[in-house]
Order: sequence, then C-alpha cells, then structure tokens
Amino acid sequence: MSRAPAKVLLRWFGPLTMACALARAGEASPRVEVPADAGALVLRFSDGFGEAAGDPRVVLEMFADGRVVVTRPAFVLGSPRAETRLSSSDVGELLASMAAHGVFTFDATRARAELKAVELQRAEEARAHPGEVELITRTDSDPTTLELHVRDGDHVISWAGLRGDVAAHPEIASLRGLHEAQEELRALMRRKELR
Repeated sequence: MSRAPAKVLLRWFGPLTMACALARAGEASPRVEVPADAGALVLRFSDGFGEAAGDPRVVLEMFADGRVVVTRPAFVLGSPRAETRLSSSDVGELLASMAAHGVFTFDATRARAELKAVELQRAEEARAHPGEVELITRTDSDPTTLELHVRDGDHVISWAGLRGDVAAHPEIASLRGLHEAQEELRALMRRKELR
C-alpha cells in the first residue's frame, strides 16, 4: 500500500514554544509542543552495544532551548562529553523530521506483530520451496531507545536489533521510519562540534 508523502507544518508560538504537525492522507495530525521550560529535556536518544540493561550507550539529549549534549562510554571514539546549541529553527526542523518519520505515532506492539507475520510468511515460503527462499538470522541485537518529552506526554520507543530488522524486512514502513529517525540522530551526533 502506497502512502501519501508526509507534509510537515511548523509554527512558532513564542521563543521557547513550538508546534509541529504531521499530516498524512487518512491520518489524524498529531500536534507536538515543546515544554515552555528552556531546561526541559525534549529528546533523548541512546544507542547501545549489547542487550543488557546496564551496557554502556552513546546518548544524545536535546533540551527545549536547543542545547544538545552527547555522552559516550570511554571505549567509544570521540569526546566523552560534547555539547552544542541548535538554533530554534534547527530544533523545529529536527522535531518536524521526527514527526515525518512517524516517531510520534509509532506503535511498537503493531510493528512487532507485523514483523512476526512477515517472518512467519517467509518461514512458510521456505518450507514450501526449499532452497529458494532465504531466511535471515538476526545479528544486530543492539538496543535503540528514543524518548520524546513534549507537552502532550512522553513518547518512549525501545527496539533491539532495529538495523537488522529493517535490513531483513524493508517492507515494514514503521520500522523503516524509525530507522531513518535513528540515522538522522546518529548524523547529528557525528557533527564536528559533538565529536
């Protein structure tokens, strides 16, 4: 099923408050407002190096005033802590992009059900056609966590093995969108001032 391209609208309601809306054909348009408190955490993204909850992670945090902080475990190349400030328009563009990737409407339960259904279908095809269908073994168990703290509430997404799942099943649009958001946030962490 083909989806209409996302249209992202961005309006400013004051120096520290912004709103963005995602409009897609046939979908409600969520409205997202950043907390008025300039020091409020708006976005937290962590990339892990293993499955255990205590495993070290690279973490990116963005606050309502545009301050961005990246922290890294000692064994990861780069500064253990780096900080920069995004302009208000950059913050708005990042949030609008997250909305366009479907982050604010991501449903992990539905995505896991889609993934399971696709994997079961592939397994059935492999049994019916031995040697003709490739079954993929997951090798990426790294956890990805994305938290958004906005006025309408908190949105928290955790997924283990996102890169591998998207590589194996690119037809699952919600996972593809989450992966695109993940890659955009990784690109932000690689900016010169945050390395």
